[in-house]
Amino acid sequence: MDKMKKRAVMWVTFLTAGTISALFLDSILILPSLNIYIRSVGAVIIIISFLLLRASGRALKKYGMREKKSFGETDTLVTSGIYSYIRHPHHTGIMLFIIGFGLLLGSMSFVLVIAPILVSLVIIFVIKVEEPEAIRKFGEAYVEYSRRVPRFIPRLRRKEQ
Repeated sequence: MDKMKKRAVMWVTFLTAGTISALFLDSILILPSLNIYIRSVGAVIIIISFLLLRASGRALKKYGMREKKSFGETDTLVTSGIYSYIRHPHHTGIMLFIIGFGLLLGSMSFVLVIAPILVSLVIIFVIKVEEPEAIRKFGEAYVEYSRRVPRFIPRLRRKEQ
């Protein structure tokens, strides 16, 4: 199994374990379910996360793959499209999905306990694994890119180059 598939399995496993844990906690603590309006916000956040994931995938495919590679593997540093606003749109999409999923699920435990843990794991993963890999692969070009472009949340005003 290649690296990207292993990572996908890892995140699905974390999400599944988190969901089961949250529903178990909700039942033990007899926590109320979130109302339909909050759940609807979760659905909207999930849609936004899918749009972000799609934009990320398209930009990687269009600008980052000169040769045929496995899913998510690039041979060129992508700094255009969505990647000109944030360095990790894919991971931002994953974090939004986690938050939206918790709201849609209606689980107080997921929203207040599991989602912050999972989002923290995504952030740690990016800082400790993804970014060092990118620096090894793209060198000074990535370091310069990281000075200009924020990790997850776009700036209101873009830095002048």
